[in-house]
Amino acid sequence: MKNYEVRHIFMAIGLGILVISPFLLLPLPTFVATNIHDPQGWVVILPGKAYLLYAFGFLFLSASALILFVLNLSKAAKIGSIASLLFSAFFFVSAIQIYTSLSGESISFRESLWSDRHSYAWEEVEKVHFNLAADGFPKYEFYFKDGNELTFSENGHIRMWRTAIEGELKKHEIEFEKKYN
Repeated sequence: MKNYEVRHIFMAIGLGILVISPFLLLPLPTFVATNIHDPQGWVVILPGKAYLLYAFGFLFLSASALILFVLNLSKAAKIGSIASLLFSAFFFVSAIQIYTSLSGESISFRESLWSDRHSYAWEEVEKVHFNLAADGFPKYEFYFKDGNELTFSENGHIRMWRTAIEGELKKHEIEFEKKYN
């Protein structure tokens, strides 16, 4: 019972992270991605995979504190807690690297921590398909001159930029096709 009070501090920290993390999962990933990748751009888009990685990061962060509580600050608890912190850091770093950024000058994206960052000027876009019949939200399909492709859904936040996107496509005389099938 020597570490009784200290154990409970870690329990409170672990439970506090579990309680607050669902509220942070909505604004935090977008805030971080916007400030890191393109603060001057129109919009930074995160796929659902990024939010899932953030959720795992918070889960392992909480587990790190709860391990110390459950195993009573033992040596094994400290090792487990450090391992859990490292897993948490890995998930957060992975989540930060997945994004798509649109601006008046370029389109940038990265699909995972292990893939390269791609950045294209609007002149490098070969054609764009806008699929209105897609399940759920309409989808943009960008095809670049080097053979690379980018697909993302048009949610309410991106819909606000539809006019700007279509304006850049017209300005650079890029083939734009609306598909209804």
